[in-house]
Amino acid sequence: MRTPSNGKKRLIVACVVSFVMSGLFGAGPASAVTTPVTMSDVKAAIVAGQPLTAPERHLLATKAAKVMNADPVLIERIITLQPKAALALPVSTSSVTSSSSLTAAPTFLAAASCSGSSRRTSTRYSYNATGAKVWRYSLTKNWSWNKCAHRVYDGDFMSSDDISGYVYGPFQWAWNYGGTTSHSGHYYTFNGYANGGHQSLARGKFDYCISVPFIGSVCLQRQNPWVKVNAHYNGSSATYSG
Repeated sequence: MRTPSNGKKRLIVACVVSFVMSGLFGAGPASAVTTPVTMSDVKAAIVAGQPLTAPERHLLATKAAKVMNADPVLIERIITLQPKAALALPVSTSSVTSSSSLTAAPTFLAAASCSGSSRRTSTRYSYNATGAKVWRYSLTKNWSWNKCAHRVYDGDFMSSDDISGYVYGPFQWAWNYGGTTSHSGHYYTFNGYANGGHQSLARGKFDYCISVPFIGSVCLQRQNPWVKVNAHYNGSSATYSG
C-alpha cells in the first residue's frame, strides 16, 4: 500500500480537526449580523420597567458620560449594580429663554419715551433617556434702559437678579441642588456705548449621588451649569448657557 506524503497527511489532519471542532462547538454562521442598539431601545426599556441589556447599558453610559464629563466605565458599572440609577442619568441638555414685554413710558412724555424696563430669563435644563426633565437652573435679569442716553440702568444686580435651581420630583433621590457657586455682573460696551450693556452670569451646583449595594453612597459627578443674560440700552437682550 502506498504511504501518503507529508503534505497529504497534514491536509487529512486539518480536515479531521475541523470536523471534530465543528461537532463540538457548531460551525456557526459565516458572519454574525447584529442590530445596533439605539437610545430609542434604551428609552423603551426604561419606560417599560425592563432591565437594560449589556449593549443598552453601554450606550446609556456613553451618552451620560459626555453630558456629565464622567468616566463611562464607572457609570456602566453603577447602573449594572443599581439599575434604578439609569432613570436619573442625564443624556442631554438644552437652553430655554423667555422675556417679558417692554414697559415704556407714555409717548406724550418726549424725554421719558426713550426709557423702559425689561425682564429676561435664561434656563438650562437636563434630560434623561426618556426625555423627562431631571433638573433646571435659571437666571432672571431685570433692568431699566434708556435708548436716548444709550445706557443700561441695572442698579444693584446682586439683588435684582433672580436665581433658582430645581430637581424634579422623580429624581430627587439621586440629584441634589447645592445652590449658586458664583454670581457676577458688569457693564460692557454695546454698539459703541460704554454703559450700553450689562451682563449677569450665575453658576450653580448639582450633585449626583446614589446608594449602591455592597458599596454604599457613591457620588458620581457634580455638574456646574451656568446661565448668562446680556441686557442692552435699547431694551433688547441675549442669553447664553452651558
